[in-house]
Amino acid sequence: MKRCCQKARELKLLPYPVRENLPILGTQQHLRGKARVLAKCTVDGLVTWYIIEGSARRNTDGDAVDYLLYGLVEDQGRKLDYFWLSDLATFRSPKGLPLVRDRHWKPKPLEEIAPELFRTQKEDTMR
Repeated sequence: MKRCCQKARELKLLPYPVRENLPILGTQQHLRGKARVLAKCTVDGLVTWYIIEGSARRNTDGDAVDYLLYGLVEDQGRKLDYFWLSDLATFRSPKGLPLVRDRHWKPKPLEEIAPELFRTQKEDTMR
């Protein structure tokens, strides 16, 4: 994919106003389930990325060339993981569809989306 086209896709997935409001990587760890999910991207409803925080990777001139993001990935299971914005921009579903950002998404705590990630062992044994 040409770099200019990829940049345009990245802007659609994570526009500047969202990027500017993303907490810096590592700053939300102490919040655990209270961390706010600021963006949601999905394709075919098969794979979904919920973005919590991110930081720019910069070139020698100080320009942002990519963003390392952190959040919840829902695929065949749910896990917290790191991913690059450039990888999301080039991702295609098995049907060839690109990833899209949910424009109607309202930020919410991570524990509302994946409460099972934050249950304690004590809570699990009580069930």
